[in-house]
Amino acid sequence: MRTLLFLLVVVMGFAPASAQVKVILVKDTAKYEVTPTRLKKEYPPMWGAESPFKGKGKSVLDSINRWQARTKLFESLTTEANKVGLTSGSLFMDEFVGPSGKFDYVFFSIVAKSVTEKQEQALTAFLQKHYEANPFPITTPKGLYKMSALSVGGGYVKRTVRKGPGIISSLEDARKTTRPDTVKILLLNQLELTSVPQEVYRFPKLEEIDLSKNAIRHLPAELTGRIPTLLRLSLLQNTLSPDSIFMTRNKHLLALNIQGNKLPDIPKAIRKNRRLASLWVGNNPLDKKLANRSFRGLRRLNDLNLYNAGLSELPRRIARLKRLQILDLYYNNFAELPATIGRLKQLTQLAVSNNKLKSLPESLGRNKRLEVLYAHHNQLSELPQTITTLKSLRVLDIGYNWFSQFPTQIPDLANLEDLDMSNNNLTRLPAELGNLTKLKTFHLRGNPLSRQEGKPADYAALIDQLEANKTEVFY
Repeated sequence: MRTLLFLLVVVMGFAPASAQVKVILVKDTAKYEVTPTRLKKEYPPMWGAESPFKGKGKSVLDSINRWQARTKLFESLTTEANKVGLTSGSLFMDEFVGPSGKFDYVFFSIVAKSVTEKQEQALTAFLQKHYEANPFPITTPKGLYKMSALSVGGGYVKRTVRKGPGIISSLEDARKTTRPDTVKILLLNQLELTSVPQEVYRFPKLEEIDLSKNAIRHLPAELTGRIPTLLRLSLLQNTLSPDSIFMTRNKHLLALNIQGNKLPDIPKAIRKNRRLASLWVGNNPLDKKLANRSFRGLRRLNDLNLYNAGLSELPRRIARLKRLQILDLYYNNFAELPATIGRLKQLTQLAVSNNKLKSLPESLGRNKRLEVLYAHHNQLSELPQTITTLKSLRVLDIGYNWFSQFPTQIPDLANLEDLDMSNNNLTRLPAELGNLTKLKTFHLRGNPLSRQEGKPADYAALIDQLEANKTEVFY
């Protein structure tokens, strides 16, 4: 799932064998015989010239996004930081991943007004457990290195930008370049801009502009009118209001991120992007009941983000988005989902976590292509019977709910790979779980049956069977 405060820049490479991940405070590296600087020479970059994923961008990104949403590092880290009294700050991590996906080293630093030794020790222990329990989802010939920046409680996050051919990341470089025809990506995030700079119009082949985390109050129509090659535009975390967004009718813009502005509705100007495929409008103060007209003309959408938008009802018109593949409804106020959600025949990922859902609609069984369902942190106590028809379902996260009985439908989900039922009220496990031969991870912690130390005695044989099938069980 997607979060504003979670930023990922990745670079990766070869790591020496190690029994467990070594989590080290950057300030303490003098105590060890290894440093991030040395390791960065051994681990190749993920997206650079030496990237092991060159030419595999979409499949890799999809896998990483699913992994990030499942592991929920931001949510867990925020909880842990609050426990030890660190309510505002940022963490920066250099993560070194071995060829198998196991994290070998994690170097981290904390940026905050004040940090105690006890807080550092607590976060070190937390990160140790997290990285050991959540290996990177992709194997590589030589491993890899990646860098993460994570904010807790709204603390300062250092500016990070991509680097590479065809990328410019400063206004000075945008003015000075003598080859504007070679520039395809312009990164002007976190530069305290109050308006869209004229420099953006220098580049005849520009495909992406990032203007996120500035103080821009007005989006001029000429941005889409004068740059006919523009495919992706981010205005995340600015100060845009409904009457300050203007666009020309066009068929080139494919992805628009306007999260974290001052929008109570989806501006009419958005509908002028006739081929818009990805629209992120979460973290805006949207009306609790968005008008159906809000999505008129956006029938090409395949990715819609309404994260943390204060919604209590899903507009009926969303059911007309026949191409929709990803729908993110995290952190809203839904007490129920409409039956019309079953009309989204192309849906592959649905995120309804952190709402007030007591049930999921039976019509969910009509979403035959659904592969990923995140419904953790709700009030669910049962699953719809029709969920057994979801033969493509690979990831099911229903942790932090009200299940006291193990859902009988789950053993029929033959292609399930990741199952999270942690922090429910389960006292029994069905023997049929052993039939899930494709299951890779099963999260069971925080249930009555797993509160004693070690493997639950009554289900040791079943867990042994799962582990024999190469399922990693967290109890």
